[in-house]
Amino acid sequence: MNKKLRRWFGGAKMMFFRLLIQPLCWFFRRRADRVVFSTFDGNGFMDNSKYVAQELIRRNFPGELIWLTSPGKKADFPPEVRRVSNKFFSELYYLATAGVWVDTHFKRHIFKKGLVKRSDQLYIQTWHGSLGIKAMKPITESSPSIYYPTLADVGSVNYMISNSTFENEYYRDWFFTPEVQPEIFMAGHPRNDIFFRDNSELVERLKRNFNLQTDDRIFTYMPTFRKGHFCDSFGLDFGRIRAALADTFGGNWYIFMRLHPGARQELQNKFDEPGVIDVSEYPDAQEILAATDVLCTDYSSCIYDFILSRRPGFIYAVDLKSYETSRGLRYPLTETPFAIAENNDELVKNIRAFDRDAYLVRLEEFLRGKGCIDDGHAAERVADIITDFIERHQ
Repeated sequence: MNKKLRRWFGGAKMMFFRLLIQPLCWFFRRRADRVVFSTFDGNGFMDNSKYVAQELIRRNFPGELIWLTSPGKKADFPPEVRRVSNKFFSELYYLATAGVWVDTHFKRHIFKKGLVKRSDQLYIQTWHGSLGIKAMKPITESSPSIYYPTLADVGSVNYMISNSTFENEYYRDWFFTPEVQPEIFMAGHPRNDIFFRDNSELVERLKRNFNLQTDDRIFTYMPTFRKGHFCDSFGLDFGRIRAALADTFGGNWYIFMRLHPGARQELQNKFDEPGVIDVSEYPDAQEILAATDVLCTDYSSCIYDFILSRRPGFIYAVDLKSYETSRGLRYPLTETPFAIAENNDELVKNIRAFDRDAYLVRLEEFLRGKGCIDDGHAAERVADIITDFIERHQ
């Protein structure tokens, strides 16, 4: 079966489910003040959605805040947020009856099964990419089975939340087609508001959680996912790195390892060394970043959030050439502010040679070049959209 025919079959199946599902949805009463949140198909209280929800809570939002999560997923939700299952009928019911959807990932899985967004519903897509460097395939190259569900999903979005002119182009290149062009709203990313506030209490609490002293310092290694060869790609010489950090920055250093969910099971218990703490299960990566003194990654977008803290960041990319070939990068790593290492010797050398003033100059040039507008008020702007919409549609 050729690609065009498989696409047609996927679209026909979606329409079949719509014919079955829509009569059921007519019996569901929409609640304009019900806001349904989701992150990465059922993860916990995290990412942009979390910080939008917190802003609504801060405003004493009088409506209902619902969070779609996978059964058994551990997460600490505030009492104002009601956790519900993201199993099909539960997810369908709450999405069909909500006034507002807020997500960090597209919902093509349920569009594929017949979901249709009503005209009196607001869909805010906050995405997760930011100034990230990893390439992605555009919608037009989606696999045949999800091509039409993806078009239906993106075409239902009212606002794509962006933090930069760079991300605007990212959206246009990867998610837009001549027929599907949601409105882009440059609000900044709500999850990045954390870098513009006083986090002293958060840092103290997090350090207590991992049995660290108040003056202990944190080097976080947060690599991205790739298929296979995990240990080769993630093999830091922890002892040499801690020594280099102490010599360059002073203080007593601990290394936080935060593995991508796709690598955690394979690499579990492989980093049991003195001074190394696995923080992979900590629910919110942004809180880890807020407590981090120095960050190291390979191609993860986390470092393009972390630079808003103006703290040191380093790249450790032992598989740079193969990654560029297999996954691809949107722009060269050499255009970032970060010193690049392809082995432990280079990483240790880069740490010891760190020049804060030169780094800050490169960092500011990078942020200006990408047109970044993050300023600590993104969640407020997104919450304004939500509350204004609800007031008009109640």
